[in-house]
Amino acid sequence: MPENRMQEQVADRWNSIRQAIRKRWSEITEDDLRAIDGDSRKLVALVNQKTEMPLHEIEAAIDEIAQQSGGLLSRVMSSASDFAADASRRVAEPAREAWRQARDTVAERPMASLGGAFGAGLAIGLCCGLLLFERPQPPRWWEMHR
Repeated sequence: MPENRMQEQVADRWNSIRQAIRKRWSEITEDDLRAIDGDSRKLVALVNQKTEMPLHEIEAAIDEIAQQSGGLLSRVMSSASDFAADASRRVAEPAREAWRQARDTVAERPMASLGGAFGAGLAIGLCCGLLLFERPQPPRWWEMHR
């Protein structure tokens, strides 16, 4: 299915979900729905705040609306999960390559690596020491004459 067509279907279904929410709880405005930004916890809290309904009733009603959406919410969650897994794979491979390069460099030139690590550790330690410890201030003239 072309991506534009899929986006149109998602937009149409999302509009129907928003209409169902507003039909079920007339106290909820379009601005309220924009403010919750698709977060179901915020939706439950908002409906509870506006209607004072028990949370379990609100959650049941939202589940019913979600089932009537034709599985849109499940597909959106699945798409988000797939995106996160793909992003993880894209980040993991460069990290593995950097690890391999570091391991190979240490194996090829251990003394140079040791010297570099020692120098970096020393520089970081000095910087932390200067930032963390307050330098003693010389006594002020009025404190010296007590």
